[in-house]
Amino acid sequence: MTGRRRDRLPRQARVDATTSRTSAGTPEAPMMTIPTRLREREILDAQLTQCSRVDTSFTRGAVAALHWLTEGGPGPLTGALPTSITFQEIVHELAAAEAIIYGPPSTGREYARGLEHALLWAERATSGPPVPANNRSRPDNRK
Repeated sequence: MTGRRRDRLPRQARVDATTSRTSAGTPEAPMMTIPTRLREREILDAQLTQCSRVDTSFTRGAVAALHWLTEGGPGPLTGALPTSITFQEIVHELAAAEAIIYGPPSTGREYARGLEHALLWAERATSGPPVPANNRSRPDNRK
């Protein structure tokens, strides 16, 4: 590997294959889709509220990701406006975040890390939420 982190898909994710046909009636390659299984809406909303209470670049990225997942709209980093948020749309946002995180130094790196963490947590790919429920950070970020 070239220094990139490889995350596992959530256990609940599965790959469905369907075969479509061309206009000539010949089969096309199977179309692969991976259903997205997010945490329950109430849990996402609670974490969105918790992240909003802490003002850092990381939590602003997490808020943007959670707001996007719960309310829709343009992707926080890609600006893409999907008709629905699918696994593929989430992957595009994660790829954009990783390009910032693992790319040249930038001021948006912590924002991208927060966004990445929130998306992976929402998909159940990581167990720890972006901001633990007992986090009582002070404005100067000391606990």
